[in-house]
Amino acid sequence: MLQINAQHSRMIGLEIRKLSEEEKIDVICIQEPYVLKGKLTNIPSSAQVVLGKENSKAAIINLNKN
Repeated sequence: MLQINAQHSRMIGLEIRKLSEEEKIDVICIQEPYVLKGKLTNIPSSAQVVLGKENSKAAIINLNKN
């Protein structure tokens, strides 16, 4: 599991993607995610994402299909 404050950074999605593959992370909790048109950017399409409204202050990403 990973918890991170993204500070609305657009590039954090790429870093999360790389780190989750290297460290085999299943769940990511993000504070202050960068949201574009109601979606997180640079997150694998196979991930399950729980996100509030467009200006949401937090998100949960499940990368484990099981």
